[in-house]
Amino acid sequence: MNPLQTKLATLGLEALSEFGFVLAGGYALQLHGFGHRESDDIDLFTNDLDPAHFAEAVDRLVTAYRAVGLEVEVARQVATFARIVVTDAGTSAKADLAVDHRLLPPATSEVGPVLSEADAIGSKVGALYSRLEPRDLIDVQAILDSNRYGTDELLALADQREVVPLDRAMLAGQLRAGSRLPDAGFQEYGATPELIARIRDAARQWAERLDRPSERMGE
Repeated sequence: MNPLQTKLATLGLEALSEFGFVLAGGYALQLHGFGHRESDDIDLFTNDLDPAHFAEAVDRLVTAYRAVGLEVEVARQVATFARIVVTDAGTSAKADLAVDHRLLPPATSEVGPVLSEADAIGSKVGALYSRLEPRDLIDVQAILDSNRYGTDELLALADQREVVPLDRAMLAGQLRAGSRLPDAGFQEYGATPELIARIRDAARQWAERLDRPSERMGE
């Protein structure tokens, strides 16, 4: 996180402590030791499904940011999602607030509560499954490069967060499509040619393994 993002996360998590918000997304993975991809936003997620509580939390966060002299704009707000754009001395950053399921209690970090390692990984694999974004492939590759988890373990963590296991054929399709995304989308996050090539190769190999009948049935 850059200095402004760190400030927003620290202030935000303190202001929202009673609402159950934690740092999530790519920066949560980084605090667990996976990669160093930069992002233009921070993710603050709660598992409280009450829209009234969520709206109160948004108001609380805006007040906390303005109290320290930050310029704040609520760019978008619906029942359980809000995007807040904050500017400090000409530099801007976004804070996305949302509701998300979690299985385990949050971990602690220097900026405040952070999504548990297992939930952060499972959520990232779920994101890879549901959307086609270079940042998700970069983050998953960082997890694999750590040698702390293999693809089977990633699938297990993602499945635990779902009502039914991820469809292996659909995930294979996402991986193949992701392996063909233009370089520019990866370069936007600072990925080197070597990393991009490794991501493409790993995605294709994982897709090939998922094509096996036993993998498709989740055996």
